[in-house]
Amino acid sequence: MDAASKAKDLEHKTSKQQDQSQALLQKKGDVEGTQKELDAALAYFDKLKPSCVDAGVTYEERVARRNAEIKSLQDALGILNGQDVDGI
Repeated sequence: MDAASKAKDLEHKTSKQQDQSQALLQKKGDVEGTQKELDAALAYFDKLKPSCVDAGVTYEERVARRNAEIKSLQDALGILNGQDVDGI
């Protein structure tokens, strides 16, 4: 009776171990896939970062450049409307 009980217990534990081993293999595969996706996303981020972050330009320089562009666009609009442009 004791031997049969222990044999049944061993069978259940072996089955549980196999199930957990299979789950572990699946999780490892998921981790590898996710890591590849993360690496690709980080590489893409590093590629885009320089164009998104305007390093080395101060706020004052950006404001001056924006004001110059606005003035230029206003001059172009004046030309299109047939008005005289200052300095030309």
